[in-house]
Amino acid sequence: MANEKFKVKFGLAVGDTSATIDAATGNIVTLGDIDVQGGNINIIPNGTGDVYLTTDVVYVGDANATATISTNGTGNLVLNTNANVNSGNITIAQGVDGAITLAPNGTGTVIVSNTL
Repeated sequence: MANEKFKVKFGLAVGDTSATIDAATGNIVTLGDIDVQGGNINIIPNGTGDVYLTTDVVYVGDANATATISTNGTGNLVLNTNANVNSGNITIAQGVDGAITLAPNGTGTVIVSNTL
């Protein structure tokens, strides 16, 4: 049964946990609650594939707790828009004494405001 092979391959628990895969694209279309009992959930693309979170808003962290976004190694962390096409960016360079660069695109400016 294909669904059972998916559950075994991706380590999903049998029971309330569920996933639906689009047969044409291989994309996960729906994903139910996953309880790994305190373990990490790893999303690892095949080969050089990327992970796309296709939604309007992505939340990180537990409620009222400090959230961390970091690289998993010595790469720099870059934030940009529009798949980095015609976009400025914020780059946090890795390592001791690494720079934080605010780089607007074209005639864009960096605005720092203390108004709430």
